[in-house]
Amino acid sequence: MNRTLFRLAMRRLLLRRRSVLLALAPMLAALVAVVQAAGGTADAQAFSGLMEQLFLPTILPFLALVIGSSAIGEERDDGTILYLASTPLPRLAIALPAIVAAAVTTVVLCLPGLAIVIALSPGDDFSVSAAAWAIAAVVVGACAYAAAFGALSLRVKRPVVIGLIYVLFWEGSIATFAPSARWLSLGAYARAVVAGGLPSFTDYNVPAIGALAAAALLAGVAALATWWCGRRLARVELP
Repeated sequence: MNRTLFRLAMRRLLLRRRSVLLALAPMLAALVAVVQAAGGTADAQAFSGLMEQLFLPTILPFLALVIGSSAIGEERDDGTILYLASTPLPRLAIALPAIVAAAVTTVVLCLPGLAIVIALSPGDDFSVSAAAWAIAAVVVGACAYAAAFGALSLRVKRPVVIGLIYVLFWEGSIATFAPSARWLSLGAYARAVVAGGLPSFTDYNVPAIGALAAAALLAGVAALATWWCGRRLARVELP
């Protein structure tokens, strides 16, 4: 991976006023965790419900959408991508740093809120292992979402609008509560990773493939979408 392009992408995505505002989104889950702790209802099952019904299907993809779509989309809009495409660099070497930077930025913005949720989730079932699986779910979920939305930004002119419809109506609604949709949802596989850290917790809306298999599938989606971005950039017509 080209480290120079990665550093430039990280600086452009993370060191912006918008990133500060986006970091407030995970605090919504933290606020719910505070209310649960104050009411004495914070336990392992409450933690899983918070992660699987709010954090993973709504907050995480929303952040990845805004960041992932701008990782490549903004370079396309301002013409930077045309300059990069005119260099001898392989197209995948241009797309990969942008997608990785988008995923890392998404994880960084999620971590403060996630840390509060984990810290306020006591219970006999909750452990360091459960916290590790939750963090892993956010990491692999961020990679898959960032790559998918990065690919979307190369395909349509308004990726945020289309992506927001997808996040709200599919991931945040239908795929969260309809068992028949669990096999076609990135968020559902991220939920399966969280469930792997809490053996006593079962959820009817989690694909029955195991946490490791779910994480591998999300990583595969991220790799495939990133590869497609490289292929798509190869078709950019230079002026």
